[in-house]
This record gives sequence, structure tokens and C-alpha cells, in this order.
Amino acid sequence: MAKVLNPLMSNEARGKFAGLVYNTWRGISTVKVFKAPVKAKTALQLAIMAKMTDISKLFQTLTAGQRTAWGVYAANHLRTDWTGNPIRITGANAFTSCNMLAKLAGFTGTSIFDPPSAAGPIFNLATLVATAKVLTITHAVPTTATDSIECRFRSGDSQGRQRAINEMKGTKVFLSNSAASYTLDNAAIAGKATGFYRTISNVTGLAGPWTKQEVTVT
Repeated sequence: MAKVLNPLMSNEARGKFAGLVYNTWRGISTVKVFKAPVKAKTALQLAIMAKMTDISKLFQTLTAGQRTAWGVYAANHLRTDWTGNPIRITGANAFTSCNMLAKLAGFTGTSIFDPPSAAGPIFNLATLVATAKVLTITHAVPTTATDSIECRFRSGDSQGRQRAINEMKGTKVFLSNSAASYTLDNAAIAGKATGFYRTISNVTGLAGPWTKQEVTVT
């Protein structure tokens, strides 16, 4: 990725043109060579892609009023990037996110057609434990019975390494309708194990903040 001044003879350029992708990151104009996305290979990836396609098509069936409402919701509920800076999303992005997370959390209804009116869930306290190379997570009784917990985890890190959420070894979602302990990995690798987890509402499709814990596997 290269930094550029006055891209395409303008103040700002975004999108793909002539094999290059132009964007703006934190006020800096950038350009990089376009690379086609790698095709999904696992059954889970294919299933998620299929759901994303269905949800994107569903947004086009909403009424003009519903689409406007999602646009207003997105404008009033900014997301944050990995640096913590606020970023804007579109109404379609907000609609897709809520419906995708709700399905991930076990939502049994048809779809979420109207934007949420309530705030996102808070996380129910949990503890990451490693015993005899078995990695488990134990959580308290949830505030709301319809919440689920999404866990992303990996093991085998050295004590000095840091991993991002999207680099986790595995992902599991548990319905947190009671206090319980769930097994994440039956054969965790010796060293540092890292877990990220958050609460997802399967009614609104909103998610709480990520919480991180680390334990030592011996």
C-alpha cells in the first residue's frame, strides 16, 4: 500500500480503477494493487457467505421507510476500527450486521426488519481455564436468557506474542441461558492460550464489547 497526494488528479479517490484500489485511511490517501479475494474453502465459510448473500438480497426488499430508518440508525451508532477511532457504516451494513449476528447467536425468527431500539448487551462475567491441556470457559448466569456467547480462542502462543481477534484458531457460540462451562479445545498446545469473547443478543443482533483473557497451558 502506498500513500499518494491528489489521487487521480483530485482531492480524494475511493474504489477500484485500472487494477488499483484507492482509499482514505485516517485522512491519508492510499492506493494498492487489487487482489481478488480468496475463495472460501471450509463448510463454515461457505455457509456464512451464503447467509451474507441472502441478507444482502433481503435488504433490497425493505420499504423505503425501513431503509431510511436503518440509515438513521447507522449514522447515530458509529462503529470503531482496531485503533478505537469511530467509523461510519451504511444502513445496509447495519442491517446485515444485526441479522448476521442474530443468526450466529441462534435467532429463530425470520429476520430483523427494523433497527434495534435497545442498547447492545453487556458481557456476563466469564473465566477462561486450562486444565490438563483442556481449554474451557465458564460463564455466570446471563442478564438476558436469549443472549449467546461468542468465543474466539487459540493456544500455543509464546508468552511474548500478541494475537488479534481475527487470528483466533477457533470460534464457538454458546447459548448462555444458564451458568455453564463449555469446552473450547480438548488438546490445547502448551504455552499461552488466548481467548476473546463477547455477548450477542439473538433478538436484536447487537453484540457487546470483546473481553480478552490469557491462561497458561502446561
